[in-house]
Amino acid sequence: MLTCLIGVSTYYLFPKTNIVIAAGPKGSYFYELAESYAKELQKKGGVKAEIIETSGVLENLALLNDPSKNIDFGILQGGITNSKESPDLYSLGSIFYDPIWIVYRAGIGEVDQLSQLKGKRIAIGTKQDASQRIAKKLLKSAGLDSSNVTFEDQDVGSAVKGLLAANLDALVFLLRQRILF
Repeated sequence: MLTCLIGVSTYYLFPKTNIVIAAGPKGSYFYELAESYAKELQKKGGVKAEIIETSGVLENLALLNDPSKNIDFGILQGGITNSKESPDLYSLGSIFYDPIWIVYRAGIGEVDQLSQLKGKRIAIGTKQDASQRIAKKLLKSAGLDSSNVTFEDQDVGSAVKGLLAANLDALVFLLRQRILF
């Protein structure tokens, strides 16, 4: 999975000296990345960047898609939107790879294909983070959806506890998640 920096097309048509970046929660990797870009923009191009703290990638996407919000850039994960859903957004490029991890409980047997998770209880993140959206797309590609698996809305820490207690069979998460338990 790729993490991308996305900008609205008007930035390219009308260069600015002040821009607004939708980042993520303070202390998150994405917020720190936005701060780094803001410093470089100021140092190299004299562009002042205001960083907006958001709840995460999905809010960044919503802000970028709403022209009344005047957000110039946002930090997103690849795969959460496309040109049909977000026709006015353009990717400035991939910054790094963000692997998706699928962890399953040993008690369910060996799993070497996603389709083997049919009928299982799978934690896929919370509705507020992009993990859930990406996990559902990935699992759907293997024929898995809410008709044949039980999706659990849980953060990574809770899901790990659920796996250890055998209350869950598997969990899907992105590498840059902070695991606290």
